Amino acid sequence: MSKNNKLLMVVAFIVLIILIITYFKNNNSVEIDEETIRCIASNSHLYVKEGCHYCVEQETILGNYTSLFNITECTQNIEECKNVLGVPFSIPTWIINNQQYIGAKSLNELKSLTGC
Repeated sequence: MSKNNKLLMVVAFIVLIILIITYFKNNNSVEIDEETIRCIASNSHLYVKEGCHYCVEQETILGNYTSLFNITECTQNIEECKNVLGVPFSIPTWIINNQQYIGAKSLNELKSLTGC
């Protein structure tokens, strides 16, 4: 094979990988209506901590609806976080139906966990 053919194959392979990733990423992000988001918010509680990368990611996922959610900031409420989450505690942590779910969650995951 010539160098040009090898280069063309590598470029085609990279483009194919990008298309596959884009396809799966877009198919996993389903729009959720505001009523469902309000349901999720009323059936959950989120614990976060200042400076936590995953907490910022979670708040980004919640987007403009962040203000609807019950969120406790553990840097300012450390005793509450210890009492609710135990010691040591991980953040972000969701409390849904008296169960702890650690880590950032998509709206679809939250919808499923809350039954909304």
